[in-house]
Amino acid sequence: MIGEKSSKPGSKPPTSLRLLKQLPDNKYCHTVCSHRGVIYVGLGDGSINRIDATGKLTAAFIKLPKQILTIRAHQDRLIILLSQQSSIYVYSLEGQQVAFWDHADTGGSYVGNNLCVVSGEIFVNDASNQRITVYDLNGRLVRHIPCPLPNGSTYASLSYSGENCFIITTQSPAQVLKFDTKTTTVLWTNTLPKVPYCVASTSQAVFVSGYGLSMGVWIAVLNLENG
Repeated sequence: MIGEKSSKPGSKPPTSLRLLKQLPDNKYCHTVCSHRGVIYVGLGDGSINRIDATGKLTAAFIKLPKQILTIRAHQDRLIILLSQQSSIYVYSLEGQQVAFWDHADTGGSYVGNNLCVVSGEIFVNDASNQRITVYDLNGRLVRHIPCPLPNGSTYASLSYSGENCFIITTQSPAQVLKFDTKTTTVLWTNTLPKVPYCVASTSQAVFVSGYGLSMGVWIAVLNLENG
């Protein structure tokens, strides 16, 4: 779970994936978040759909002005990053707005998971300034962390991997790297043959996904320790 400390991998990373369930939607889906048995789906039209534990769908549970780039849950809050505007909204689990602020990443971040919540702090890509920006849950700036994001890249994703580290993907160049925010060093880098869009990590593996007209939809599984 995001925000929890990851343990050292005790076995080899998985080499295959198995489909468990599909939940159809009639809008372009950008991000999905599962929290306390409820699934929140961020869509291209700025809507967030809510699917409860019984499968009941509440369409447009939250409606925002731009496409939803990332949804993350922390305690009783939903933290939402909007594309193009680079705005961050905080909502209650009941769908009431709690806070709002501008992230102002002028480079834009149009695809990928670009926001993580770790120990009550919000980490957001800021590719315009080649850094990760950290806020508290009320939107107050905590610090900036220099990070080797390509300047002006519109496609960069990150996922928390425990012990002050994040997994970051970029499209130009097409790569995935493990970054230590405490020492601001890159622990490993893997150059990818295809363009990545999103990344997620567990205690055992890193999952990188992407798509393209000529490349199809794909998922790469990497070792968390060495890429």
